[in-house]
Amino acid sequence: MVVKRVGVIGGGQLAWMMGLEATALGIDLIVQAESETEPAVKIAKQFVIGNVDDAIALPN
Repeated sequence: MVVKRVGVIGGGQLAWMMGLEATALGIDLIVQAESETEPAVKIAKQFVIGNVDDAIALPN
């Protein structure tokens, strides 16, 4: 089975809207956000806490 996923840097409203559509298409959303309170974090399949310019925080 192929897992479809998309990663977004930043967890604001735009990422949240993308996440709603990704979920409807069966795509997992992974978000890198600065805090757990950002909108997209609440609907993401997985999230990473880190500044948007922190390349070390990015998951492999």
